[in-house]
Amino acid sequence: MSAPRYVRNPTLLADDLGDSVVILDADRARVIEFNGTGARLWRRLATPAAATELSDLLAAAYPRVGRETLAEDVERFLRAALACQAVREVGAG
Repeated sequence: MSAPRYVRNPTLLADDLGDSVVILDADRARVIEFNGTGARLWRRLATPAAATELSDLLAAAYPRVGRETLAEDVERFLRAALACQAVREVGAG
């Protein structure tokens, strides 16, 4: 069985400010902001990716951080991003 894949919610408007990404959810009248690692993950989710791919991205950026820690960070980001509907699951790849 393949791992689930995730992608940005296409209905949201986003402004990439370099160190952060500010996202407007006009339907729910709210603003979401991802800083640092969250912004990096958001950028990657322009196309579908599995959690392991996101962990690989962070491993390349932060080679001194353990893989388990990076995987936990990705899972925490995905839980938060799914909860606020900034990303959505698009099935297995």
